[in-house]
Amino acid sequence: MNSKCVWLALMIFSSCLAYGYGPPKLPGSTSPEITTPRDARRYEDKLLQDPGDAVSHYLLMEYYLKDRCKYKWARQGYQRHVLWFIKNRPASHYHPLHPVEDQQAYQQAKELWLEYSRESEDTKVLLRAASFFSFFEPIQAETIYQKLEKKDAKDRLGLFGMRKMYWTAFRNDGDKRYAAGALAVGEEVCKRFKKKKRWFLANMAEAAYELGDYDKANKFAKECLKTAKKNEKADGMLMHYGNIIQARLALRQGDIKKAKDYLKKSIDLPGDLKGITWMEVTGPDLMIVKELLAVGEKELVLEYLSVCEKCWPQEKDLIRYCIDVLNRGMNPPFNNPRIRWRSGYRLSFGCSE
Repeated sequence: MNSKCVWLALMIFSSCLAYGYGPPKLPGSTSPEITTPRDARRYEDKLLQDPGDAVSHYLLMEYYLKDRCKYKWARQGYQRHVLWFIKNRPASHYHPLHPVEDQQAYQQAKELWLEYSRESEDTKVLLRAASFFSFFEPIQAETIYQKLEKKDAKDRLGLFGMRKMYWTAFRNDGDKRYAAGALAVGEEVCKRFKKKKRWFLANMAEAAYELGDYDKANKFAKECLKTAKKNEKADGMLMHYGNIIQARLALRQGDIKKAKDYLKKSIDLPGDLKGITWMEVTGPDLMIVKELLAVGEKELVLEYLSVCEKCWPQEKDLIRYCIDVLNRGMNPPFNNPRIRWRSGYRLSFGCSE
């Protein structure tokens, strides 16, 4: 799969989780679906008669989304319907755009969201605007979130969005100010929405580690492992990343044996847990890979990547490339090992797309 398509799917998925985005309410118990060019033409003709039909716009947007990375006509169709939603239903729904691949449409969308952010007082609209800027323009997103705070609108969705924005920005450029923001927002979420805490613990542990607060990183990593035993839905994710942070802490203290044990635990989970399934989405942790290679633990890295190759099928060629490079006595040319599974992933390995 093209890495930009992976980026787009991720952005849509994470937006749905963070903000509850979804299709307009459709009549009947089941939603219609466009599956053929003839169906698409019929719905496009329908829009000529009723340009405000949100259901048709949504179905066409979903149809073009499937092939937007392959065909120019699909990309243009997707962009057209995304812009319609931003112009006409900014509080209800939108799909993301890429500033390079969708350059002209992205600029149009950017101007619209900037106008909304200046003039609108609607919390939902402002949250959508902040989400649009979160991935590529975090400073602009932060400004919008600050406006929401002044409105006393720092609710659950706003906090979740802020955490996502800060964490994405940190992974993209490594600015520790963003890691500090992610940690602070995560801690506030844990205080105010305790039932959601388990979804933030892994990020908080890693943010604390990157900020050099190793005691807090250790605390959150242990809490990951403890919470994993109590919350079935979060078992695999928390066990995987809790063990990864513990491995990095042990490695930093020079305890190679303990680091090995924690790394093996991070991938050798009991069969009834879902950590490996989670890795299918997130991919391997490159920071621990880089740190292990720095102390000469190539065999352990090869073992870890071999497991990742089986659990991350959509990028098995990329993992195989790294294994081959290591077997030739070289290290993969990491550029940004914080990036896991977004559009820059291949570039983080120094690979071309």
